[in-house]
Amino acid sequence: NRHGSQCGFCTPGFIMSLFALQKNSSGYDKGATLEALAGNLCRCTGYRPIIDAAEQACCQKQPDQFDAFESATVAQLKSIAPRETAELNSGDKRCLVPLTVADLGDGDRSAAGTVEPLAGAELLHHPSKGSLYLNFYYDLGECTPEEVQYLDLLTDVLDELDSGKHTARQLNTLRSTWLGDSRVLLDFWTGRQEGAPCHAKLTMSLSLLERSLQKAVELGGEWLYDTQLTGPAAEAAFARVLSQQKLNMEQQFIQQGNVYAATRASAHYTVDGAVSERCSGVSYYKFLCGVQERGNWAALGEKLDALRTEVLQHAELTVSLYGSEDALAKLRTLLPDSRFAAEGRAAAKPYVEPLTF
Repeated sequence: NRHGSQCGFCTPGFIMSLFALQKNSSGYDKGATLEALAGNLCRCTGYRPIIDAAEQACCQKQPDQFDAFESATVAQLKSIAPRETAELNSGDKRCLVPLTVADLGDGDRSAAGTVEPLAGAELLHHPSKGSLYLNFYYDLGECTPEEVQYLDLLTDVLDELDSGKHTARQLNTLRSTWLGDSRVLLDFWTGRQEGAPCHAKLTMSLSLLERSLQKAVELGGEWLYDTQLTGPAAEAAFARVLSQQKLNMEQQFIQQGNVYAATRASAHYTVDGAVSERCSGVSYYKFLCGVQERGNWAALGEKLDALRTEVLQHAELTVSLYGSEDALAKLRTLLPDSRFAAEGRAAAKPYVEPLTF
């Protein structure tokens, strides 16, 4: 009646919210209606028709089947309500389904993490069972804003590059086979330290089974360190990836222009906002356009190769392991002989760049 349903995607959620509102109100109240609908999103209506439907439902209430069977429904629900915490056991696995918050208790406390130097890096260990997570964080505090853009471009092309041992397709297949997830990206965040410094990291994140740890270190090292950034195959990959990146961003400008505007505005106020815009906003698009217009793919490869070597060999490296004590012991034997080992790394420092207020 009020055209509150258009595409229909959000309609079930709104109906349930309006149903609860109608059953628990004696009349229409706009504030209560907005509160009841606050957990639902609609991309079509602008909400006005839905609010009109809520007003009609609350003002023109009529008895229905739920009212007729209310007593029986309440009695049935009470009869099946759990009265104590349920416990399920299977072998060495145990599951508790608590009835109240108090039944949760304190639970098992997580063991404290450890920090130690290893192979020129800082190794953090967070004890955990099950899947294993291995993260490598290279500090970018010494990098210039332009270098950070080139490093972001490097993370975009890594999947398209051959190594000395494998083609890009073979390497990607090996990663998919041995690793649950693997990605290289740039991370930026504002720290909680005094002065709220900006931390910038080149990050490689791997998830895997513990038995694949050795393979993960080998493949991660080959992918990050040994992929070839010079030569005809790499130059073709640069041209292909840049063209696709530009096209993707142009499509996003049309679909999400407001997001890019907000990102650009945030660049004036915080360093992490500025560097995020530089690597994912309009500034990055202009950077890609400039690289593509110059079209000097050989020079680009040489620049990326030199910058990668500088960061991977000299920037402070933090290795974070979420895994068992056995995994930690194994990693201690693997890292010193891996591509990640390097001495004389610089200390981490906050990333800075000027802001334009």
